Amino acid sequence: RGSRSCPKTGHRSTRRPVASSRKAHPRHLAAKLNAVVRPFAPNSVWNEPLAANAPLDPRSSTYVSDLLSQIAFAGTWLNTYAYSTPVFTVPATQPTVTVKLDAGFSTAMQSLAQTWATVPIPPNAKPASGTDAQMVIWQPATDTIWEFWEMHRKGDGWHAAWGGTLYHASTNPGYYTAPEPTWGASATSLPLLGGLIRVGELAAGHIDHALSIGIPQAQAESFAWPAQRTDGSVYSTAAIPEGQRFRLDPRLNLNTIPMAPIIRMIAVAAQKYGIIVRDQAGAVTFYAEDTDAEGLPDPYYGPHGYFEGQYVNNLLASFPWSHLQALKDNLSCCWQK
Repeated sequence: RGSRSCPKTGHRSTRRPVASSRKAHPRHLAAKLNAVVRPFAPNSVWNEPLAANAPLDPRSSTYVSDLLSQIAFAGTWLNTYAYSTPVFTVPATQPTVTVKLDAGFSTAMQSLAQTWATVPIPPNAKPASGTDAQMVIWQPATDTIWEFWEMHRKGDGWHAAWGGTLYHASTNPGYYTAPEPTWGASATSLPLLGGLIRVGELAAGHIDHALSIGIPQAQAESFAWPAQRTDGSVYSTAAIPEGQRFRLDPRLNLNTIPMAPIIRMIAVAAQKYGIIVRDQAGAVTFYAEDTDAEGLPDPYYGPHGYFEGQYVNNLLASFPWSHLQALKDNLSCCWQK
């Protein structure tokens, strides 16, 4: 995670057989799973549309070429039931529990542990599958988001290796700020809920925010705003820094490109709001809400799911990757892992 208390882990793109043992959820019922409500300020890094003339980075062609090379080598994916994030939206009356921070004793760790003394976790909650074991609790009534990395339950209750707490989420700029900018379950301290594709958004037919993406190889030490840190491993200025924002060329007419409905929604969001590099991963990977951990029917797999009975990497082949542009970044150096 780019933190001394949190060793790096590889985010692997999990591949799941098309035939699922869980019942696929009809699309017209998926809206019942999640209300389409966005956290963070309207002008946050996630929610504000990009200007058509947003300046490109001088290294745009280099970064896009690097991304295409990583796609050719590692492929693409959309993480759903593993190595993504379940979101438990809880009422004001939800009883609270303590989450113990399994980490050291720095100031950041002590202050984070204090915010986990009373977390409104429902009794049926569980983290996503995979070693990252991420989980998000969102309580709109208190305008607070808690997120956890390596979340697990022991005999004495919940434990996590790292994570963060965001107060005043509705006015937050979309990332962790001072005095604790390096909180957060992602490698960049960008909130897990920021670029997550929600099931309710898919049911509504549009994604009204920027998207998060993981890539196999990111630039070491340097990172781009809005990232606050990095776990990048490539010592080259030609490598993509974490935090880099891509967008689809606004001049591209997406209506001329055949795409599955879910890929078209992703492409429209990528053109209007952009894609922000959040983590390193086993493939070039988007993230969608993990309904498996929430115990809800599967909206993705099966003949009636959003993946239309196919492997999602086959659907992502129609995404116009070569038309991406890298927007001008603001590099910071150096995060000491």
